[in-house]
Amino acid sequence: MCFAKSFATIGLLGLLVGSAPAADLSKIPRTIAKEPVYKSKPKYCLVVFGPEVKKRMWIVLDGDVLYVDKNGNGDLTEKGKSLSFTNQPLNVPDPTYPLEELHNFSVGDLTDGGVTYANVEISHTILKKNFEAKGEFGKDMARLLKKDPELTRLGVHASRNGKVRFQALGYAADGPKEAPILYIDGPLTMKPHNVSGLVRGSTPFEFYAVVGTQGLGEDSFAILDYTEIPESAKPLVEIEFPGKGESKRADTKVSLGRC
Repeated sequence: MCFAKSFATIGLLGLLVGSAPAADLSKIPRTIAKEPVYKSKPKYCLVVFGPEVKKRMWIVLDGDVLYVDKNGNGDLTEKGKSLSFTNQPLNVPDPTYPLEELHNFSVGDLTDGGVTYANVEISHTILKKNFEAKGEFGKDMARLLKKDPELTRLGVHASRNGKVRFQALGYAADGPKEAPILYIDGPLTMKPHNVSGLVRGSTPFEFYAVVGTQGLGEDSFAILDYTEIPESAKPLVEIEFPGKGESKRADTKVSLGRC
């Protein structure tokens, strides 16, 4: 979603954003009962599903192999829990685009009570060794790589009962205790999708927002697929602009339109 061209004073997101409180992800134990002998430096991420976060799945990247705790028992040494990838070249000739290819791992279907998360797929983004850090995305990737040269970008794709689609993204950690938590199919909220935020000045620009579930860890967010958002939904954003002097502040309300 992006800013509509006109201002509005009405509009609600109640159709999309539920009132159920989000689970406290920081209280979820981040431990693994049994791990294999890894061949390289492992990278960890925890994925949880549903409002009650009862379904939990560890994913650990070991070089080109991904260990997936599909049944959630914490034993990554069990048969069938190591997956190989299929390669998806991105072939984007733009020298400012930072992504080289995707390594896709097919997990299959997961069940959580009466809910099935179908066609679960995990992707490992391979970054270009050299790219021009221009544009919002390129600059943000360069910032993250400067902070962590071993940056491991993992994505999770799933659909609830084969219908409602989610895409989650997070940056894997060096150990379980520091691992990000990606939250699929939890309470919905909205967040800005622009890296730079609001831009000062009189030149119009498009500000993007997404609907989804907040995870734990930098940029850990599960986006609800764009096509799942009803066209009748009219989200409203209220923005406060700081003025000169603490007492001089102005705010405005802007309705979001479909991009």
